[in-house]
Amino acid sequence: MPAQHTNNIIQKYQTTLILFVMFFGGCLRLYQMDRTLGGGDENHMLLYFGYTHLQYIATTYFDASNHIFHTMLVNLMSRWFGEENAMAIRMPTFLFGLATLWMTYKVAWKIFTSKKIALLALLIAAVNPVHIYYSQTARGYSLMMFFSTAVIYLVSKLLQAKPNYWHVILLALCGFLSVYTLPTNIFLLVSIAGWLLIIILTPSWSREYGMNMEERKQKVIWFAGSALLMGLLLLLSYLPILDQMVSTARNHSLLTFNTQSASISSLAPAIFSKIFQEPLIWFLPFLLVGLIYGKVKQRSYRLLPIFIFFLPLAITALTGIGGFPRNYLFNFPLLIIFFAAGLTAVGDLVGKWFGFDGRKVFVTGLLAMVYSLTSLYIVLFDHYPSIKVPEGILYKEKVRKNNGPNDLLVINNTENYLYARSTYKTSILNIIEENKLSGINFIQRSELNKIENPVVENKGIWELFENI
Repeated sequence: MPAQHTNNIIQKYQTTLILFVMFFGGCLRLYQMDRTLGGGDENHMLLYFGYTHLQYIATTYFDASNHIFHTMLVNLMSRWFGEENAMAIRMPTFLFGLATLWMTYKVAWKIFTSKKIALLALLIAAVNPVHIYYSQTARGYSLMMFFSTAVIYLVSKLLQAKPNYWHVILLALCGFLSVYTLPTNIFLLVSIAGWLLIIILTPSWSREYGMNMEERKQKVIWFAGSALLMGLLLLLSYLPILDQMVSTARNHSLLTFNTQSASISSLAPAIFSKIFQEPLIWFLPFLLVGLIYGKVKQRSYRLLPIFIFFLPLAITALTGIGGFPRNYLFNFPLLIIFFAAGLTAVGDLVGKWFGFDGRKVFVTGLLAMVYSLTSLYIVLFDHYPSIKVPEGILYKEKVRKNNGPNDLLVINNTENYLYARSTYKTSILNIIEENKLSGINFIQRSELNKIENPVVENKGIWELFENI
């Protein structure tokens, strides 16, 4: 089949292919989205912030689980559809996850000359395990990845077209919401600003975007205006909790300045292994090929993923201010896109070596299929079993039946325990209002000894009641 004929087929059925991949990606993310709430630190977010009210969410930051904009959306969903409605509470992450897939396609088409790369990037993102996980878990990382992708898209659009007020306002809004969801996303904005500065100050690179001296000055004004608006919104939003955020960063047991600074050597490989989980890590050489040989529209785009990956690490190393590997998932869209470009470049090269000039798409498709099947294997046989709570509804009913109206419920579990929340609330209110405690019930795995099972350090669970 001639290469041109294959490209024509892709062009003809492009919309159908996009819709199919989006639908398939949506199905992968919907499966088990109704599981019992609590896993993946959902319990921290919901109990500390999500079940409170909007003013409290916006003015309280004693724990990094408060991804403020996402927490506000969760709070609204819980009010409208119920505090135990898992589908509704996880719906914001699901919708933003799907939107990220679409924006990944759009950014790939902005950066590269081939829509084949854009379609391939869409497929790779759709079956990626970490993106599936954060698209069906009530945490802010799905939103962060969407706004990161949107910021990159809008910056690219402003570079390649005549700026207008709407583009500038949208860029400021997306940048603001990305940082208002996760503060560490400021690293992304600083990295993009550094990349833009080099492009505008380098005449040969600015000419690639059709900019003369006057237009370069104009672009600086537009980007500066967007940054100023973004900074103003962030200042107004974060000013009430700035001291709390600094205190949390310094005192959090796993998020201290010293811990992050000391772990910088392990942070870089941890980010890669987050996006390319075992055994997907073996596909990483394709990313390097994409960075070197991918057919970008402008040469400066090759520097963009390098800036966004390494500059935040440099800032973390110098300041000690950082986060967990998942905080750096703003790298997700560009790494996926250049990885898709690497698969395409290798497919084209192999096709030439073996005389398949008319079947390069076939070789690329074969590589994409191997990657996708490997990724789906992880999703089906590792990811889904790891998040499954098979008896969540049964647990909830057993707790309701066996806990008396004035019994204190003690839950020795750090993961999925929100199934007991409604029963606990009712009982604790009864105990307080009636000033009566009838008994104490424990929830923990049946194979553990109630007395010897440690809760804090090496103390037994009865240590909780030593002063009673």
